[in-house]
Parts: sequence; structure tokens; C-alpha cells
Amino acid sequence: MINHLWQSTVFAAWIALACFLLRRHSPRLRYWLWLAASLKFLVPFSLLMQAGATFEPTPTAPHAPVFSAAQVEQLSTAFAPLPPAPATPYWAWVWGAGVLAVLAWRGRQWLTLARARRAATPVALPDFPIPALTTDAPIEPGIFGLVRPVLLVPRGLFKSIGAGELEAILAHELCHARHRDNLTAALHMITEAAFWFHPLVWWIGARLIAERERHCDESVLAAGGEAETYARGILNVCRLYMPAPLPCAAGVTGADLKQRIRD
Repeated sequence: MINHLWQSTVFAAWIALACFLLRRHSPRLRYWLWLAASLKFLVPFSLLMQAGATFEPTPTAPHAPVFSAAQVEQLSTAFAPLPPAPATPYWAWVWGAGVLAVLAWRGRQWLTLARARRAATPVALPDFPIPALTTDAPIEPGIFGLVRPVLLVPRGLFKSIGAGELEAILAHELCHARHRDNLTAALHMITEAAFWFHPLVWWIGARLIAERERHCDESVLAAGGEAETYARGILNVCRLYMPAPLPCAAGVTGADLKQRIRD
């Protein structure tokens, strides 16, 4: 485990350097690099080496095996009674408690959004390719769901902001849905639960949110959105509604808001 942690940490440091060198390139590229750093925590190098060893041919012995006395003694010990199982180390209990705490925290947030979705009602949005629902929950508009995502929209949004602002916000949400940002965010949430004690894991999560929001912002403006109208729409959503509680419920108010508005 110690080897796996320092290897993953060094790998993430190389990813951070690569993202710095690619800071003028596409945010989506940097997003995938940070996701690779996250998934590296779930896949140790030793596992990859063992998987590769299974494809190596096994040499066959040309003659019948001849057992020595030492080998016979080793075989006999395999049938000896098993020693008592060692006690579970204290760090395993601490780690398990942390995993359960993170899962309970995320599960509670998920249930909050799931209740809002169940109580929501369909709404027709022209030219929007995924189902849209209106909810009485005071949350920002956002994409909810991993396999069959839907757009959750607070009921008063259509009267609270202008038509141009609404169009830009919907374009932002559609960008999240097209790139399956909820699904990749859920993968990182698994990493957060398993390695909750590592501060680098939480920092990677912040970088993932920042890069995906930056990419969606750039996509809205590249499609012809007016920058001032779009920024005003984001600020109005922040003023009227609470942010989405989960990283895998992609909204419009995430990441460093001041930096996004400046950009």
C-alpha cells in the first residue's frame, strides 16, 4: 500500500506538470489527464505487472519432475493446520470508518437529488435532446443521472432570468451531458471514498470540476453565446439558487466563480 500511494502521488505530480505545460490547450484534454491521475489511485502498478505476466508463455518441463527432500517437506507443510488469523490492524478500522463516512455523506446528497427528481414534473424545452424536469427544490439547474441523465430545472427559473441567459445556461448543461461528465465524476468519487485520507485526491477532484466547467464555458461562447449575457445568467443562478451538492450532478455554478467570470 505504501508503494502504491507514493507511486500514485508521483504519477499525479507528473500529470500536474503536464497540465501546467498544456495550460493554453483545451480544458477537456487537461480534464482527461486529471481523470487518469484519479484512476491511477484505483489501479496499482503491481496489478498491471501481474496482468502482463499472465500472457507470458509457461515453459514445459521436458522430463518428469524429480522432488527433493526439501520440496517434499514444503508440500507436507501445506496440509498442516492453519495458524490463527492475525488481528485486524487499527489502521484498517480507521480506513474503513472513513470510507463509510464518505459513502454516507455522498449517499445523503444523492438521496436529496433523487427525491427532487421523483417529485419533478416534465417540461418541454425546444431543441433540447434530453428529458427536462422542473422541481420545487431550490437547487441550480443541472444534469442529474449517470446512465439516463435528465435536466433538473428549478420551477421559477424561467421567470427569473432573461431568454438569452437561459439559452446560454442550457447550452452549458448540454455540454455536460454530451461529455458524460456525471459518469466520470462518479468514477472520481470512488477514488475519494477509497483514499479519503489523501489530500491530493481531493485536490484532483477540484481540478476536474474546474476544467470541465472551463470547457463548457468555452463551448458556450464558441457556439455564439454573448459573454456578458452568459456571465450575468450564471450570477443570477448563484443569487437565486443553491449549488448542486454532488460533483456528479453537473450544474453551472461550479469551480472558481470569480475566475470563470473574469475569463
